[in-house]
Amino acid sequence: MKSSIRRPARFILVLLVLAPMLAGLPSFAAARVVTDSAGRRVEVPERVERVYAAGAPASIFVYAIAPDKLVGWNRAPTPAEKAFLPARYAELPAVGRLTGRGNTANVEVVLAAKPDVIVDVGTLGPTFASLADRVQQQTGIPYVLFDGSFAATAKTAEALGEILGATDQGRRLARYTERLLAELDERVARVPDDRRPRVYYARGPKGLESGAQGSINTESLARLRARNVVWVRLAVIGAATLMTAAVVSISGVIGWIGLLVPHFARLLVGPDFGRLLPAAMLLGSAYLLAVDTLARPLAPIEIPLGVLTAVIGAPFFLWLLATSRRGWS
Repeated sequence: MKSSIRRPARFILVLLVLAPMLAGLPSFAAARVVTDSAGRRVEVPERVERVYAAGAPASIFVYAIAPDKLVGWNRAPTPAEKAFLPARYAELPAVGRLTGRGNTANVEVVLAAKPDVIVDVGTLGPTFASLADRVQQQTGIPYVLFDGSFAATAKTAEALGEILGATDQGRRLARYTERLLAELDERVARVPDDRRPRVYYARGPKGLESGAQGSINTESLARLRARNVVWVRLAVIGAATLMTAAVVSISGVIGWIGLLVPHFARLLVGPDFGRLLPAAMLLGSAYLLAVDTLARPLAPIEIPLGVLTAVIGAPFFLWLLATSRRGWS
């Protein structure tokens, strides 16, 4: 009888002794396997608390679904952007980005952030899938890649909500997106084709780059059925190339005119292209006609125009180079 009474007491005593030791052991969280938009099967923790966003679109998705789990922004928000963010999120650190132009993060930065998972939202292609595999292999951190296309917004929000443990919020955003796009499509359908705006999507520091039709950057224009005029730019470049090739095939290479004449025209009329382009065309024609006239009586045989334009253009180039250096210093 006494022995049967002592056994539970001994068991409880053993548990009390082992409890502090067990508490010091590392815990192993349960994991689950998810399939991202690129078809990659990725094992992610059952409970995700810290998320590293690989790029700007992923940052927005994570902030909209589970902002407390975002470890930081890809870049520090500007003062104008901070005005729309609660203070606790506006002061999140800048942790760089893994994707996009000029990625600013590396493996060491990602490891220092100690995320449970890396989330990327954007283009689905071999390049980005390979990047995801490589970063996951180097860091040991799960890396999920989701479709960032306009049409897949609702599906991506719902999938991310499940991974981040915010299923309800993800579904709410997905349903809201579906309603919003349906209303948008209905309104756009009522606009006649002849009233749809012509749009040039300018990119780059000077706006000289653009997104072609079908790219992820111009999806919003396509959804609004706006007329992307980037094809006009491509057509002009193609036509100019063909015209130049035809002229060169007949007259041969005549160099230095493209360097000499536009700069001289800029000195005369200024940088306004409305005046600069016609002036350059007229000066270029007059200059070539003058050189051709000069080449005929200078020697018994006709001197190639490219020789004279080079003789005139080379000193001008040296003068231009010297002037530019003084301006830079």
